[in-house]
Amino acid sequence: MKKQTHRPVARLRLHLLGSPQIVLADAPLTALRSRKSIGLLAYLAVTGRPQTRSRLAGLFWGHLTSAAAANNLRVALHRLKKRLPGYLIATRSTVAFDRESDYWLDVEQIAEAQPLAVGSEENIRRLDEAVSLYRGEFMEGFFLDDCPEFEQWLLLERERWQRGALHCFRRLIGWVTNRRDYDTAIAYARRLLEIAPWHEESHRQLMRLLALTGQRSAALAQYYRCRRILAADLGVAPDEHTELLRRRIIHEGNGTVSSLFPSAPSSAGQWEADSGRSLSDVRSHLLNRLTQAAARAWEEYRHEDTLRFLAAALSLTYEYEDERRWELLGIQEQVHNFIADRVAQKA
Repeated sequence: MKKQTHRPVARLRLHLLGSPQIVLADAPLTALRSRKSIGLLAYLAVTGRPQTRSRLAGLFWGHLTSAAAANNLRVALHRLKKRLPGYLIATRSTVAFDRESDYWLDVEQIAEAQPLAVGSEENIRRLDEAVSLYRGEFMEGFFLDDCPEFEQWLLLERERWQRGALHCFRRLIGWVTNRRDYDTAIAYARRLLEIAPWHEESHRQLMRLLALTGQRSAALAQYYRCRRILAADLGVAPDEHTELLRRRIIHEGNGTVSSLFPSAPSSAGQWEADSGRSLSDVRSHLLNRLTQAAARAWEEYRHEDTLRFLAAALSLTYEYEDERRWELLGIQEQVHNFIADRVAQKA
């Protein structure tokens, strides 16, 4: 995809997130009425590489004979080139969207924002601009009944750009949380769940943030909202991690919530692992070393013995009222939650 730079508004703007909108010279291009022409333009712009004429003819007119399909493609290309002069490059065998032309494409903004790895002011601004473009799924409401291969491409692109938007939102949440801008993090988390209400891990993120800011009732209400959505949309119950978080919010309601999420993740990777930091920098370093040791000891010690071994090493008491939930957690989260609970207990 073409590298986007700061410059005046492009002459051609392709809005494909949400209902497709094509804007030419600041005006909607209403003259392009053929759905197949719109689909053809979107396909060429998003794929970003030359396509053979035979490929395009089969993609949009595969139900016709080769001759008829090729003729329909010629007509569609003629109409596109007439309405959008200078944006298509056609040869006898291939057709491509001109990447050097004066254009702007919304999905390119999402693609360029995803690799950003440092939470600087500029990168936060760029990510915020990128997620603001996500008006809905890719080419929402657009379909071509007689083009099954194109429909399959649409499905894959919808999944691709939704994943991209979720990635950007989660990175933003991590960065602004790291700056202790919890209200903004909560706002981003709510917007993320508007896009993907089934994303259980994001419900847990929002629960933690609400609890962290003293909104325990709102955090528990978010749990029940999550449970209703999962039951209605997927026919499943919240997983063990969500249930454990709910219990911890309830148990810590009369005290500190620091062990839920006392400080922000130190990197986007930590946030995306949905673990967060529960100790100071020194304790975090110790936790990593203890986790590695516990993983190596896993084959030697039984599950309960492993936690008791760590408890003894730290001179702490091992007790948990719902031990069965520990059996369902990975070793790293077991150690994480165990130490966090004990530190809060001793504080």
